[in-house]
Order: sequence, then structure tokens, then C-alpha cells
Amino acid sequence: MRKIRQLLLGGAIALLPAVGVAGSAAELPLKKWNIGVRAKLGTAEWSEQDSALIIRSKAAGGFCEFFTRAKVPLPSFEVLGVDVRLDRSRTAPLQNFTIRIQDTTGEILQYTLAGITLPEGDRLSFTIDRSRRPAVSWGGNNDKKIDLPARICGGAFRLRNGATGTVVLKGISATVKKAAMVAPGVALKLPENRLPVFDPARKSAALEVSNHNQVPAEAEITVAIRNMVTGRILPGRTARLKLPAAGTVEFPFDLPEEYGVYELSYSAVFPGKEVAARSGVLRFGCMIPADRGERAMKGFLFGICSQHLARLSPEEAEREIAAIALCGANIVRYCSYWDIMEPKRGEFNFGPLDFVVDTVGKYGLKSQVLHSRLPKWATAAGWKPLMRNGRTKAGRALPDFEAWRRSIEVFTSRYRGWVGYAEIWNEPDLYSYADFTTGDYLKLLKTAAAAIRANDPAAVILSGGFATVPPPNWTNGNADIVKRTLRDGRDDYDIFALHSHTTLPQCVAVIDRLMEERRAANDRKPWYMNEAGLTTRNCSEAEQAAEMFRKILYCRARGAMAYNWYALRDDGWNRHDGEHHFGILLPNFEPKPAYVTFNMLTSVYNGAEFLKTVFDDGDGMSLLFRGKDAMLFACFRNRNDRRERYAALSGVTGRVWKIDLFGNSSEVPVRNGVAVAEIGTAPCTLKVTGREPHFHGELLRFADTCLTRGRKNIVRLRLANPSDREQLFHLALETPETLKAARREQTCKAAPHSFVELQWELTPAAGHAAADSGKLRAVLGTLGEFVSDLPFEYVNQLSYGDFPEKPDYTVSDQQQVSIQVPSAHEFSAMVWSGPQDCSAKLFLAGDGKNLRLRADVTDDRHVQKNRKGDMWMGDSIQFVIAPTELKGHWRFGFSLRDDGSVDAHIWDVPNGYDAEQALAVTKAEVSRDEAAKLTRYEITMPLRMLDIGTKPFRFNLLVNDNDGTIRESFISLAPGLGRNFDVNQYPPLVLKENEK
Repeated sequence: MRKIRQLLLGGAIALLPAVGVAGSAAELPLKKWNIGVRAKLGTAEWSEQDSALIIRSKAAGGFCEFFTRAKVPLPSFEVLGVDVRLDRSRTAPLQNFTIRIQDTTGEILQYTLAGITLPEGDRLSFTIDRSRRPAVSWGGNNDKKIDLPARICGGAFRLRNGATGTVVLKGISATVKKAAMVAPGVALKLPENRLPVFDPARKSAALEVSNHNQVPAEAEITVAIRNMVTGRILPGRTARLKLPAAGTVEFPFDLPEEYGVYELSYSAVFPGKEVAARSGVLRFGCMIPADRGERAMKGFLFGICSQHLARLSPEEAEREIAAIALCGANIVRYCSYWDIMEPKRGEFNFGPLDFVVDTVGKYGLKSQVLHSRLPKWATAAGWKPLMRNGRTKAGRALPDFEAWRRSIEVFTSRYRGWVGYAEIWNEPDLYSYADFTTGDYLKLLKTAAAAIRANDPAAVILSGGFATVPPPNWTNGNADIVKRTLRDGRDDYDIFALHSHTTLPQCVAVIDRLMEERRAANDRKPWYMNEAGLTTRNCSEAEQAAEMFRKILYCRARGAMAYNWYALRDDGWNRHDGEHHFGILLPNFEPKPAYVTFNMLTSVYNGAEFLKTVFDDGDGMSLLFRGKDAMLFACFRNRNDRRERYAALSGVTGRVWKIDLFGNSSEVPVRNGVAVAEIGTAPCTLKVTGREPHFHGELLRFADTCLTRGRKNIVRLRLANPSDREQLFHLALETPETLKAARREQTCKAAPHSFVELQWELTPAAGHAAADSGKLRAVLGTLGEFVSDLPFEYVNQLSYGDFPEKPDYTVSDQQQVSIQVPSAHEFSAMVWSGPQDCSAKLFLAGDGKNLRLRADVTDDRHVQKNRKGDMWMGDSIQFVIAPTELKGHWRFGFSLRDDGSVDAHIWDVPNGYDAEQALAVTKAEVSRDEAAKLTRYEITMPLRMLDIGTKPFRFNLLVNDNDGTIRESFISLAPGLGRNFDVNQYPPLVLKENEK
């Protein structure tokens, strides 16, 4: 007999087929759906007396939407009829009625009856045809098709004439009009840790392939596995599986041998019934899981933020805590949620926090609790918001100090000895999180500190984690709060806490400001980067992993006693919301590469002690740590760089290994005490046994690979001999036919511990437009043989005389944008939203006497209140001209002030040049077309002043964007300006000579 599920509907038995059969009908369990309505839209309640659901709309416009809390599946179908029965006598006149179906991918599809299709009787009949796309859908795979199994997840209605009123639902039934065979279900069989993360030592894992149909079937499944970072594809596998009716069969596959994060692509189909096919991508990680609480660096803790543990279900909260322990963290940061603990004055609910605190301890982790977010009843009498733009978030107002003291006292007394670290408020330098004065915060801090020390003397108190170290023009909060906390609040905290959600160069600038303030205040207490991450909205997941390596180890080198990565898990799937993508796990607990990188850091650097910075040239850095059984050199560049670069260690007395971001280790040959390792394409660790060796910079480095077409170019190569003996170097250059070399091979000798420089004469073909690349093969004596790719750049020749009709460059891509505001919800309106927000078209030309620049900047709002060297804080342009044959560069800035005046400034000049004299001979015209939202900058600079003539130079330009409160972002032609200054990343230009 066909298996059916029995469900209750208002006390009666409702029959819902597990698999649809044509003609089968079922009453859907309206009561069991547990329907809810958003409070501001209306209310919903089940009437036992009437066996009906009563939904009351109270929103203006007569609109109301409802949702189902329970997950009751629909039968499988190709065409489904859904009847909604109303009590018309008690239902207000309807303008339209909608039902929403959620499919297995999470996509929500909307079906609406409106106008003439809306009958007057008590029955609304919908026909759901999977072959027809609905007008509205969102989420999931967003393919506008229902992927089975599916369920009704809610609906909406609008009353006529925008009235408020009531809709009474008596029942909903479904009839399968055309049956469907459900595609096989495919899921990853999770290990004991309940996460898709495996130790490669177990050799194999398995997929669970399910048959959702009530008849046995044979399924064909194909699997392919790809490393998400390297792109390496492992051998695939195809097999046929015999699936029992409504049963599951395991499909084993070999695990990769290397650590990392992998995508498993699969397709599953019942042969001959291709309509019942399923394909998708699953993720899993390979790493060595940590034992509980086992890992820590000497004098340094690894932490992870999982703010909302107390708001999650117990099952989900424990799964997050287990994931934190699994990757080797020592500490978890979460919120105390005063509004949950004491929703009404004197009425306490300790259940959620008891579970979280106990579970954190169960997994061997330390608790760092953030005290913030007050219940509404605890707002101080007479409090007035300071926030100038927007609305203060719920729970961020000034608390009543006595209620605040009492809440801290109750919490600390209950969890004495269980919570090791207490943080007093979140980001108190932002009005959106702390909408009160600096004096109020210092009183709040003092009150909390006294209550904690009285009830749990062993607890360590952190200052509020500051979003930044505010500059003097800070308008999003109290600009003096860090300075005064260091000076006036020092007795009320044990550790100073800081946040950072940027790349390393911006993070370095904030840390530098913090160190200046600490020196000024004579503050010697520990500091803690206790909330810091990087959203993958604006970078790749591989870049997030690389930035994790850089930031955590750099903060340790600057004296931080701990680092909490923000956050464990993405908040959602909205690709446009930066806040949704800070996690190192996806919302479904699948790993990003950074999760395995965190595991590598807690493993490789477990017990390590920071010693010193051994190399820092402003572009690359190497930090030295003493590990348990070896020296560890953390090597990274300040940006992601795809060129091969080689670093040398001399004086090696043991062995050397290179460890990548995920823990994969490869031995580096040691020849006569010298080891040469490739670095630079991604951060890495060089592990060295024996005594400490000497770290050298790049072994071979081209000064410039910038070429002018149709001319002879000199390219210089600098080579290092790190060994203590003379070396014979032999180098061979390989170039394409479009790039002629006067000589391809060179040989030279290099004295011990010295440098030599070689030159190549290269001539690119005239008119050749494409970029070229070559290879350098180097046999460096006893050091070894090396191959390096050489990407050659070609100089862009600029117009002579008038500006070209088409722009030389367009600056409008998201990858060219650098967001300058914190990644928090209240700043979401300030995040770059497209070319209409801020972009530019650049035109350049020369006439033999002057270099001329025109920048047509599209900006939805022009604001400039600053002058001279501070103009970068408002709408303005900055550009750099770096002549290749001069030491130094020019860095100009121009702006149109709000009063209509034009302002100019020069920050940098080449050695021997005078900024004021240069400004005196530079002409600038700036105008604004408000209707077109266009600001035009026209700049004329004498070539004699710039000293470029017809010589190549590198050029970059950025546009600063301020829509009224703060410099929210900038958009630049090329990297290396505004964040990490590097003229070598700028495009090379040359002025065309007068062809007449």
C-alpha cells in the first residue's frame, strides 16, 4: 500500500501523500503550520471554535503578508491545484491574494490571483505548473522553477481601497493534477563533528543518495571534485546505484590528500527519466581537526566571534560552538543580550545563556561576553539621541545606570568563574551603537567594572571594542572617546579592545593611530583585536584567507595579546549585503578557505613566540616566530600578487619546509647552507630547524618591465648572492616573436653576499596592442635553477593636442572601489552602489609644452567642506605622476569647495622640486553640473615642471566620495593609491610626439 503521512487539522485526520499520484488530494494542515504575521503588518490567531485562521491587517494600504513556521511538504507534482477556502462573510473585500512556495534550494516563488481572476465565492483556486515561470521569485538558485520537494511557506493579500480588515481562512487543500517523479536527493554524509570537514587521514567520505519515490529505482550519479583555491580538478567518478523505495544508499568517494576547501559537483538522474534529475555543488574541507582547547600561541589567543549564540536554537548554537573548537580557537566572543536575560524589569530568563555558557565550557573554550544591547525598559530617563543621521538601533541608547549596574551584577554573580572576559559595550565610538556622550560611556564603563570586580575578581575586563581610532573630523560618533578612555578610563579596564574590518594596509594605519594615542596616554596595558575580519562581498574567498593570515600575525607582531576573527558564519545569502559575508563558514555550515586557514594558524603557530620583524620593504614582510621545534618565518606581501618571487635564507643548519595557507608542507632544498623558496603568490610560512638563519629579500628582481612599442627599451634585473661563496649565474630570457631581445643569454659572477645588476635590451613590435609575457630561466650556481614568469607592460601613448573623443580610461568597476566606512548595517547606505554613485572618465593629452588632464566625475552628491591637505576627506580627485627616470613622484589634489572656489594641493614632489612653485604654474578649472550630477576637472601642468617630456611615466588617479558626513569610499584607476602606495601598480604612459 502507498505510504502516507497522517497530519492533524483542527482535530481531524488529514492525509498528505509523501509522493504525488495523479488525482490524489489532501487537506493541508492549516493549524499545524503555525502561521505568523510581522507585528507592524497585523496579527494571526487560530480559532478553535471556528476551526479557522483569522488574519487581521492593520498596515496602511491594506497589505499584509504571513509566513509558516512549520515545514509541511507538498506532494511531488508537475501540476498542482491549491484551493484556499475563505469565510467570505467575515473576510474584507480582497484586491489580490498570493501564496508563496519555497523549493528545496530555498527559492521562494509567488503565485497571485488578482482582478478578474479573483472569484467572489468562498474558494480561491490556484494552478501551480512547474513548467511555467511565476512573475515573481527570489532566493535559492533563483531559476524561477520549483525544485522538488517544496512546501507552502506563506502568502500575502491586499484589501480593496487600502482598507484595514480581516481575512478568515477555513482551509487549504492540494490536488495533484499531474504527477512527477522526484529527482534523487544528494547530501554529504557528515562525520562525527556534524560539519562538512574531514581529516584526509580517513581516506574516504560518502554521499547519501536518496530516493523520495515510493518505487525502487536505479540512479546514475557523477561526481567531480575541484580545489577552490588552486583550481586543481581531481579524477571524477560515475556509477549506477540501485535505490530502494523511499530509501537511501551511500556513494563513497576518495578524499583529497591535500588540505584545503573543495567543491564537489554532482549530477544524479534516473536514466530514461531525465526530467527527474538533480545537479548541484557541495563544499567540504580537509584539515586536521583540533582537540578541544589544545591550541594557543605563547602570550596570544586565537578567538572567533559568534555574536548571536543566545538567539539560536540549542542545536544550532552547539553546532557553531563545536565548529569554533574544531578549527583550534581558544576563545569565543558572544553577546550577553540583556534584553533576553531580563526582558522585563526584575523578570529573568537565564535559559539561553545557561546553555551557551555551559556548552562553551563543554568544548574547552573560554567565554568572552559582550555586555551591550539594553532592553527598552532600561533606557535612561530623559535620554536624548545624539545621532545626526539615521535612527539609533534598538538597544543602543543610554541605559539607566542603576539598572545597568544591577544587570552586570546579576550576570557576573550567576556565571562567576565561567566567563573569563567581559567586554563593556560594542563600538562606543559609533552613535549607531552607543548614542550617548563620551562622559556617559566612561561612567557606564566604571559602573560595570565595579560590579564585575565585586562579584568575580578573576574576570578580565575589556574596554568597549572600538570600531576605529577616530580622526579629528569624525562625525559618526564621539571623536575624543579613544583618547579619553585611555586617559580617564584606564582604571576601569584591564585590556584595550579594537575592531578592524579592512585589509591590512588600512588596519596598519588604525593600529599606528592607536599606538600614538597609547604613547600619549602612557598606556601600557595589553591590547586585543577582538573583532576583526573581511567581508567576501568585496573580495574573493581566497583573498579573505590570505588577509586572515596577514592580519592575525601582523597584530601579534604589533603586540596584540589576542585576535578574534569576525565572524564564524555568514549572516545570510544576499550578495549585495557586506554584513552577510564576514563568516568563514557559509550559512549552511559549509567552509570557506579561511576556515581551514584559521585551523592552519592555530596548528602551525601553536605555542609559537613572536621574536621580531626580519624584513619589511613597505611591500613585503617577514615575521619571525620561535615554534616548539623550529623557527617560523611568516612571509607575505601587502597585496595579493600573482608573480613568482623568490626569497633566500642563508646560514641554514637544519631543514626547511614551505607551508601554505592551508597547512600543506613541501620541503625546500638546502644547498651549502642556503635555501631559496618561492613566496609572494600567496602568504606562506617557512619552517626552519637548527639555528636562526638570515632572511634575505627577493633573490632576483626586475626594476621595471614597462616597455614602449617600436623602441629599444632597457630592462634591469637585480640579483642577490646570499651565499658565502662566489657564484656563477647563467640567465636565459624567453620572449614571444613580438618582443625582440638583443641578446637572450647572459652569464656573470657574483661575490659572496653581494648584488649584481644585468640589463636586457628589448624592442616590442610597433603597433602591437596586446600585453606580452616572457620567462626568465636562471641557473644561480649552487643555489639552484629557477623559472620566473615576466609580464611585460606596454606604455599607453596619449593624444597630441586635443583630448581624444573617447576616454583613455573609465573608472567605474566595483573592483576599483575601496570602502572606507565600517562594515555595519547603519553604513549600508554609504556603500558604493554603482557608477551613478561615483565613477569617472579620464582624458589625457599633451601639446609639447603641457600635460592636460580632464576628469568627468559622476557623483550623485557633491560635498566638500575641507581645504588643502584635508580635501581628501570630501569630494575631490587625487592623482600621481611618477616619471620613470626621476627619484620620487608628484601627488596632486584638486577639489570644488561648497562655496564654489577651486582648491589645489600637492602632497608629494620628486627630490629637489618645490610644491608651491609647481602649484603657481599649474592651472585648474573645476565645474559642477548638478542636473547631470557631473563634476568636471580640467588640469594643465607644464611638462618642464613635471620633467617628463616624451619620457615614460606612471599615472594613477582616484576619486574621493563624500555624500555629506564622511569620506565613505574612493574609486581608483589602479591599486597602490589611497591604501597601499605603490607606483609600480600604475599604468605606464607616454606623450605622443607631434606627428606633423
